[in-house]
Amino acid sequence: MTSGLSIVRLTAQQVRLLKRRQVLFMNTSDQIVTLLTGVQNGGARSMAVCHLAPAAFRVLGILILAAPDVASYSMLYAGLYCSNACFEALLATGSLLAAEFQTEVAQGRHRLGALNETEFERQIQPVRYALKGVKHALCRQPFGWVMENRYGQGYLLTEAPPL
Repeated sequence: MTSGLSIVRLTAQQVRLLKRRQVLFMNTSDQIVTLLTGVQNGGARSMAVCHLAPAAFRVLGILILAAPDVASYSMLYAGLYCSNACFEALLATGSLLAAEFQTEVAQGRHRLGALNETEFERQIQPVRYALKGVKHALCRQPFGWVMENRYGQGYLLTEAPPL
């Protein structure tokens, strides 16, 4: 999957979903996501790690960068099918505003918007399958995040409510 970039470090300054003293590492070579919490003076209080299928890794990356806003279906679709270099640029900058990606989103929106409901569901099925992988990983690991379906809009990644 990688074209050179391997491990990306994201902080609360780049990702609004992260709290202060949280650092997120995304390994694009192995599709491993690691969240360290309580990072200070070289140590961490807790850690969550998961290995994802390539499609789920890409979709989670888009959800993380979009949070706390909804990631639209066209955004998730673009994230799944954009080039590796484009996806890695998103992670490296911590932003979904890269021109190449925004072009992909616009093309995806146009492509998906022209479909009837049956064709739309067929085209979006790989995205939904990747989302299931993300949901499963979030249930198994203590990231403290939940994914919500915003029907007709897309998906939202938010902080899990306290137990």
